[in-house]
Amino acid sequence: MAEPLILYADDDASSRHTVQTALKNANMKVLLAASGSEALEVWRKNHLDLIILDVMMTDMTGFEVCEYIRQVSPVPIMMLTGMSRDWTGSFVYAWLIGTLCLAIAFCLLLITPRPVRNPEAPRPEPAPTFAS
Repeated sequence: MAEPLILYADDDASSRHTVQTALKNANMKVLLAASGSEALEVWRKNHLDLIILDVMMTDMTGFEVCEYIRQVSPVPIMMLTGMSRDWTGSFVYAWLIGTLCLAIAFCLLLITPRPVRNPEAPRPEPAPTFAS
């Protein structure tokens, strides 16, 4: 079985590297784009199994790229966002244009381990209780 071919577009180099590494570790072939217009160029030249777009990029938003592709192609598209404001609007808009939107900030909160308390550290004083 051939490796799935995935396009990941994000204007942040660190994010591109992180997502590319994760997808390659899952046996997927990854093409990268650093802007919306570059994503459209890569899409035109390749038969993709999935497109992953960052919502906020410098030249075009992921939504604009998605709307353009949706006019002529049913390729699956997933939007990623680290936006902390108005994420519900992003989800609704993504659904309206036929894609899935994931908020990275919330996913990271779910998988980030909690700090481990040093057992030798002094314990904080208990909160005072007041009798009524």
